Amino acid sequence: MKTYFLHKNENSRDLILFFSGFCSHFSHFLHLKSEENVLIVYDYGDFNFECDLKKYEKITLIAWSMGVCVASKILKNINFY
Repeated sequence: MKTYFLHKNENSRDLILFFSGFCSHFSHFLHLKSEENVLIVYDYGDFNFECDLKKYEKITLIAWSMGVCVASKILKNINFY
């Protein structure tokens, strides 16, 4: 899988974590604006998710289409608190 920060805001401790759908690419979402950090997950050729989520105070998860299945598999062992 691939990841791409659509927006990075060093002053924000919030993250929108977006697992996109089948055949989606980060470029499909470049028009979206946010003051928060936005990480797009796409291209599910493998299930290697390498992102340090501990540095964020608030994580909002958005998953669409195939991303729903992938997010549930990848995030099931991550302890959110």
